Amino acid sequence: MLDDITLNKKKYMMMAGISICFLLLLGIGYLFMTRTAEHNDQVVSKFDNDIRVKQSTQIEQVYFYTKCKDELVQEIIPNSECIGIDYKSFQQVYPQWNIELFTEDKIRMSLQVNDYCEWHKNNNFIGIHEGRIAIFSGMPDNKPLLREQTMISVDQLHPQALEEIKNGLVFSSKEEMLQFLEGIQSK
Repeated sequence: MLDDITLNKKKYMMMAGISICFLLLLGIGYLFMTRTAEHNDQVVSKFDNDIRVKQSTQIEQVYFYTKCKDELVQEIIPNSECIGIDYKSFQQVYPQWNIELFTEDKIRMSLQVNDYCEWHKNNNFIGIHEGRIAIFSGMPDNKPLLREQTMISVDQLHPQALEEIKNGLVFSSKEEMLQFLEGIQSK
């Protein structure tokens, strides 16, 4: 019986110790998170007060196209509207942009564009996806993106047309591509 009481005391002490450790870790985590947030606020306020865009400031614009996952990076020079302004004013000039870096030497900003990049918009081809004719953006040999899968089965195709489509049939215009698809459907 004495052994049972000693065992229960040990369990109770162990549970109390684990609870104390958990509370300590929770408190340390809270302190760390609030100090990190305060530090971020200090960095932003430093942007507001001290740093100004100069004529020599390099501006890097990163466009991220959500539909094709491509990124376009452009480096531009500040226009006359931007020279001499601080972080807050710069944000007002570029309200949709996420400003990731703001120093006198370099500004890096990014923008998510809910569209295809120009390259994927302007390059389309017909290929095969899951046994059916499909329309892709891009070029056949360079990470194409499936845009639309038709109901046309490859079993319905003439062997010569099938061979061309297997390699990716590139079109210079959407109209030309649609005419080709209509021609295949009518056969």
